[in-house]
Amino acid sequence: MRNFQHFLFTLVCFVFATTLAVAQPKLPQPSPSAEIKQTVGLTDVTIVYSSPAVKGRKIWGGLQPYDSVWRAGANAPTKITFSNNVKINGVDVKKGDYIMLLYLHNDNKFEWILTTKGSQFNYKLAKKHEVVRLKAGIVKGLRNKERLTYYISANSNTEGVVSLRWEKREISFPFNVSTDKAAVASIKKFAGQANWFQLGNAGYQLLSYSSNDKDMKLAHSMIKASVAMSGENMINTWWHAAVLAKMGKKSEAKKLGKKVKEFYAKEKRAGWKNYYKTNIESKLDEGMKAWK
Repeated sequence: MRNFQHFLFTLVCFVFATTLAVAQPKLPQPSPSAEIKQTVGLTDVTIVYSSPAVKGRKIWGGLQPYDSVWRAGANAPTKITFSNNVKINGVDVKKGDYIMLLYLHNDNKFEWILTTKGSQFNYKLAKKHEVVRLKAGIVKGLRNKERLTYYISANSNTEGVVSLRWEKREISFPFNVSTDKAAVASIKKFAGQANWFQLGNAGYQLLSYSSNDKDMKLAHSMIKASVAMSGENMINTWWHAAVLAKMGKKSEAKKLGKKVKEFYAKEKRAGWKNYYKTNIESKLDEGMKAWK
């Protein structure tokens, strides 16, 4: 009987506690969670963080004291994810997840730290697993930004900038991505599944991302395969001329360039004529002057 009463009491306590947990109202959080994602070239960069507010407080040298490490956000550590390898401050950083910290030395010197483990509360572990550390860019005197917010700028296909805006400051660091290498790998993977246009165009695009002999030979073979699949036409003849020119065979390229113009003169399809005007004409005219 006593055991049964004990069991019943335990069960009632469990149900009561569970009911309380479920019944809690959903309320706004002081530092709501946030996420931002930006593609730079072919690399996806994602930052997951919590966003505290200023609330009239002194932030730099106050809420966030100097000569200390900060999690660059609130609640859980701020996390950044790269879908491909990147380079930061000359250091090769492998694709994956990293914890971001800020070392606030003084009012004019902050350092970004990327680490695989640790936090501001376990800086010893963070330092042990540190991947890269670099001086932060600091811009002062901006308009007040009440909530901490991250931005990722894609300045080009090879360069991006991560920026933290809070209060009247922006704190940032640049990074670089190997877009050309990733593009070449993607083109090579795609080539085996393509029709004549896709295959030839992939070979033509390869010219934009690589200049080494091996890739030029691959581009040439892809374009020749395109010609073999469909027969010679205005578009793949242009691709053929372009790859020969980049390989240094300019006289051969010029002969094919003349043939492209002949194809165009006979072309009846409006879509093809428009493709020539949009994608070929200006490049071909420029090439014909240079291919001597």
